[in-house]
Amino acid sequence: MCVDQKLARCEPLFFYHHPTHRGYNIVEHLFQYVQEKGIGGTTLGDFASWWKKRAVSPLSLHLEGSMVRVELPDAFDASVHVRLTNASGYEAIVRPQTLLDLSSLVWTKSAPMPEVPSDIRRLRDFDPRATLGNLYNTLIRKLR
Repeated sequence: MCVDQKLARCEPLFFYHHPTHRGYNIVEHLFQYVQEKGIGGTTLGDFASWWKKRAVSPLSLHLEGSMVRVELPDAFDASVHVRLTNASGYEAIVRPQTLLDLSSLVWTKSAPMPEVPSDIRRLRDFDPRATLGNLYNTLIRKLR
């Protein structure tokens, strides 16, 4: 999945590269692209802290006309934002309050969701090249 697809799905970007994998030009290209997009970085520790904050307890949302009543858990961290989407393909990212007026939010057009590839099941298929590559890398390490 490419970077733009991950961003369209509002998913975090995680890049992992091991020195024995080579292909440094690909890693360099990825980081240049991310910088051009203005995407900031973080550490896994900071990401884990954020994830724990947002996972404290789910919010309870109740739609009442153009208002949304939000029940915030006692341990809710005010730094966590919520992404609201509507049927027209617009989204708003807000800090939850006990009452949100949907008509006063700043709505922006959501990025189109990429289509699921027709061969998505191949991700779970056995790949003999990966197994051979792992065996080769293990052998090379032992011979060094």
